[in-house]
This record gives sequence, structure tokens and C-alpha cells, in this order.
Amino acid sequence: SLKIIPAILPVNANNKQINWSVTNQTGTASIDQNGLLTAIADGTVLVKAIATDGSNVFGTLQINISGQNILVNVITLNGENDINQISTNGGSLKIIPAILPVNANNKQINWSVTNQTGLASIDQNGLLTAIADGTVLVKATAMDGSKVFGTLQITITGQKISISSIIVEGANGISTIQVNGGTLQMIAKFFPANSNDTTVIWSVENLTGTATISSDGLLKAHANGNVLVKATSKGNNIFGTINITLSNQTILVNSITVMGENDSNKINIHNGSLQMIAQVLPVNANDAAVSWIVINETGAAVISSSGLLSALANGNVTVKAIAKDGSGIFGTCQIKISRQITFVNSMTLKSENDVDYITTPSGTLQLTAIVLPEQASNKTVSWSIENKTGMATISNTGLLTAIENGIVSINATANDGSGISGSITINISGQTKLGIENIKRKYKFSAYPNPTKSFVKIYTDLKYDKISVINTSGETVLELTETDTISLINLSTGTYFITLRDAKGSVLLTEKIIKE
Repeated sequence: SLKIIPAILPVNANNKQINWSVTNQTGTASIDQNGLLTAIADGTVLVKAIATDGSNVFGTLQINISGQNILVNVITLNGENDINQISTNGGSLKIIPAILPVNANNKQINWSVTNQTGLASIDQNGLLTAIADGTVLVKATAMDGSKVFGTLQITITGQKISISSIIVEGANGISTIQVNGGTLQMIAKFFPANSNDTTVIWSVENLTGTATISSDGLLKAHANGNVLVKATSKGNNIFGTINITLSNQTILVNSITVMGENDSNKINIHNGSLQMIAQVLPVNANDAAVSWIVINETGAAVISSSGLLSALANGNVTVKAIAKDGSGIFGTCQIKISRQITFVNSMTLKSENDVDYITTPSGTLQLTAIVLPEQASNKTVSWSIENKTGMATISNTGLLTAIENGIVSINATANDGSGISGSITINISGQTKLGIENIKRKYKFSAYPNPTKSFVKIYTDLKYDKISVINTSGETVLELTETDTISLINLSTGTYFITLRDAKGSVLLTEKIIKE
């Protein structure tokens, strides 16, 4: 800067005030009203001082300026090829600056864009890129300190506005569901608000709670705790989330799987049992208790309140576990029952034609054992005879043969180990002496030790031909000639019957033995 000094004559002029001005010639400068000239650009300027007393007298002084920076004083903007709009999606436009003076020392500029109704971005090379339809104002500011700038308004059309962010919230700002099985409408807010595609996919992540959500964002509570609701844009996978708290929910059972312990689905042991298991889902159901029932189909069984199934009869049964929480959910499992023994519980002896006598010499009478129940597993019997005043023999099929007049008592014992027996008394007459007085006497029969683990000793004073060992199913498992010792080592544990028979196979005596 340079202070310009005025010399005003006459010295006694009444008003010595002056106005200062500067005329830029080849240079540039400015001057204040105190006469302080400040250089701007190299060259010459003409300083002028004009009297303010109405005389219009002025004086001038040319000043030579050097060593100055030439600042920008004008910036004019235009789009490349005189285009001032962008009409393609995501399109761009090069902005061209015209800077004056052409000899400005520093022509660097700073680019910026002000989004008006539209949206765009600009880089420092002046390349404007469209984002959203509307208008934007491009600004180029000189970087030489002159603060000179130029602007250009650009119109943007044809843009697809992508979602940049999503905020998720419940209707009315609610973030809890406090009613059992309650619902909450979820809302997705998009930014920018004028985004083109606002379609979202709703999902829910069960954290400590459980809920489901519909395609239109209706959240339904199932179990207490927290869930994370998520809305994801279909266009660019932008998403937003919110944590929703669920309370006061009653969790009902939705499935029951019934099975036998160790995955077994059968009972094949007499009077066996099987613990039934109910797997209840969901695991956090409020009431996981079940009621047990059994449906007897071809078989029969009973079940306890704790699910212990006890076999009664062979066949199939269906076990059913019903949820106690009122949901109506149940599960079933079919169990096959086998090897059950139905014991004889009653026996009646009946003679052929319902007669209770034999009147012909060496006559016979067929006896029949009526065994109940009908479904008894083993209906076979062992026949024996007690000669009282008369004498007879009986075969293993119940055929009674008279020997001597008098009364005989016939007994039939069930072979199933139940101990059930029946008896009938027959009156024998019309018999002749056969010289067998030695048979009339009472005879004894015993087997010991009883129970036994290996051998039994036979003691009897009755003459017999064969000795048989019969199981509870009526099967002959051993048959021996006359002996005083029987080995049971190879037989399974259980109940057996040792019978003494005559030459015709008729049973004379029977003794029950237990093999340990």
C-alpha cells in the first residue's frame, strides 16, 4: 500500500475535504477515503483526489505497481457442450469454468454442489454425478484468496433413487408386546424419503423370545424374551433392525412325540412293562405335562399316570399322550405285545353224555376238561386218578378205563402253572376180579428236592412203565423209563410236572416240581 498525500491550495480554503478514487489502467489497485492506495495487480493506476467544496478541482497521480498477484475476479460456469442438465440414471456432466482475468496468477478453484430439489455429487475435477431428480446448484470458488465464485444451476431427471438407510419401528413408536399372542405392526421408514423402491422383506431373529412376522410386517408374539425384527430392501440389501420385548406370553405345546424307553416299541416279556416317553415341543412350553391313555386294539395293556405301560394280552395297543395345557396337541405310538401268558382261572370236568358211571367190564368213559378263559395261553391239563373204593386208570387224553367196582375220583390240573384243577367222581360197577389185588393198596409218590437246581429223586411204591416231564405249555420235555433220578440241568427255570404212566400211557400220578 502507499499513502497518497494531497497538497491543497489555497492553504486557507474553507473546505479542504476531498474524495479519493482510482482508475485501473494496466494495473489494479484500490484506495480508501484516507488516500491509502492498496495494490492488487501489476501495471499502472491513476489516483484522483477531487475537492468536495463544489469547485470540482482535482488532482491526479499515476502510480506504477509491480510484484502483485493477479487475483481472479470473474468465474463463469457452463456444462460441457453447453448442456446444463443430466437425464440418464446415474449420469454425469463435466462443468467447465471460464476464469478472468486470463492472467490470474492462481486459477485453481474449489468445487461444491448445493442440493436443492435434486441430489448430486461433484468431484474436484468438476465432474457432477446425478443422484436424485430435481435441481442442484454447482459452485466454483477461486482458491487465490479473492473469494470470487461462480454458480450454475443444473436440472436432473430420470434418476432412480436408491435407499440409503432404513429405520424400523413399531406402530405408534411401540417396541413391546405385552398381551398373550399379541401382535404389533412394524413400520419401515426409508431414507431418502423419495426413494424409488420401498419394498422390503420382513424377518425376525428369535433371541431370548419367540415371534413370527408376516410378509406385510405384522409381528406376532409366541414366547417371552427379546426378538430382533429386520426389514431388508429388495433393491440393494440395505436393512434396518429394532429389538422388540415380549412379555406375558403363554407358550402352548405344538407337538408331542411318543416313544418307548430306549426307542423300544414292543413288550415281549410276560407281565412286562415299558416306560413311555413324551417329547414335548417347544422345550420352553409353559406346561409340558401330559395325560397318558392306552387304546387296546388287538392286544391289551394298562398305563400309569407316569407313562408306565404294563402288558396284559398279546397284540397291538396304541399309547397316546395328550398335552394338559389345553392346546389339544397329542402324540401316539403303537406298541406290539407278545409272549403274554393268560392263565387258566377255572376248570370244570365233564364226562361223555354227562354220565358219572361205568357199568361194563373194563369199560371206558371219555372225560373232558372245560378250561376258562377261552384265550388261556395253555389249555392242556394233566390227568390223575384217586382210587377210593373202586379202581381205574386214566390216559393223558382223559380216557377213563374201569378196573374194579367202586368209586374213583379223577382230577385234571392245568399245565400252565396256575394251580387250577377240576375233579369228578365216577361210580364203577359190573367189573370182575382180575387178580390185581396188589394195585388196590394206597400208593405214594414224591419228588425231591423241590425246588431243585439240577436233579430230583423219585420215590413211589407204585409200579409204572414211563415217567414224563411236562412244561406249563403241555409239552413233554423229557420221557424216561423207570428211574429214581431225573436230571433237570438242561431245562430252563420254571414249573414242570412229573407224571407216572402205565404201559398204555395213562397218567397214574402227577407231581409239580420247580426248577430254579
